[in-house]
Amino acid sequence: MFVMAKGEPLLRDLRHEDTYAVVEHDVLMPDIAEIFMSQPDKAVLVYQKKKDKFLGVMYLYDYLKHYGSPPKGVSRIHRAAISECADTNIISINWEENVSQAWAKINKHKPKGVLLHDKEKEFVGYLSNADMWNALEDMGQEDDS
Repeated sequence: MFVMAKGEPLLRDLRHEDTYAVVEHDVLMPDIAEIFMSQPDKAVLVYQKKKDKFLGVMYLYDYLKHYGSPPKGVSRIHRAAISECADTNIISINWEENVSQAWAKINKHKPKGVLLHDKEKEFVGYLSNADMWNALEDMGQEDDS
């Protein structure tokens, strides 16, 4: 059971932009460039179908950083799989939670990416920074009125 502030939106009610792409864990780094070329603000979520698990997230900033200085253990970035380079600091939050609950978890864990799941623990989306900031801003405007 979730405690909810009066009138506070649930995560599922936020306007979720198509701000992410899901790729298999073994996709090579040069192939990820195509995603960032068409939409540089997308988050690339790294998924391993065999284990039915999300492994990490990558943003354009990370991609460019790794090409300049490959992560430890990667000698040839152009032959590396995204799973070798993605940030594994991700969390999954139930989309039935309200914005304040999500914000508390984000502040506690400081993840690089926030996945959303339903009550069956199935992936239902990605919570972008813009989604969260817009929700917090909307809540602040309602408090002012």
